[in-house]
Amino acid sequence: MVFTMALASIVMHVWDVPAKDTLQLLWGSPFALKWEDIAALVAIALALVFYIAKNFRTISGIFFDQEIAQSLGMKVKLHHTTMVLVIALVIAFAMKLLGALLIDALLILPVLIASRHAQSLRQLFLRSCAVGVFVSFFGFIAAVATDLPPSGTIALLSALLYLLSTKIKKGKIS
Repeated sequence: MVFTMALASIVMHVWDVPAKDTLQLLWGSPFALKWEDIAALVAIALALVFYIAKNFRTISGIFFDQEIAQSLGMKVKLHHTTMVLVIALVIAFAMKLLGALLIDALLILPVLIASRHAQSLRQLFLRSCAVGVFVSFFGFIAAVATDLPPSGTIALLSALLYLLSTKIKKGKIS
């Protein structure tokens, strides 16, 4: 999905297809961000990092097995509800600002890429964040250098990195 949508975004830009404004929710653009939007996203991100750091053991237990976590006295429903609400808030906020294409490229693909090589939940968190930062930074640089839409360029880089990661299994190229 991300790969084809990224190509569609770039093709629409190169051939100057009309009706780009009507697709703002789908494509989005980091160039359209205001300082208030950035401040709100930073606040949500900091709250999320604080929540995960404070409750990492509980979250790990819930991800591993909810029934065991509950039998150990962990507040499974509270943390599950909190995580769902925070994720929904992040997606709703970011979709307005960045578009569905970037949400898919920056929330789903980095986790899929990192999960192929992570051996613990902590590694998965750290590696998926690193992949997200990598594709965001280099995709944005490539978009500016080539005068292409940032959302499509970032998503295309993310999709290509995912395809490459599927060919590399635990250090071996297949």
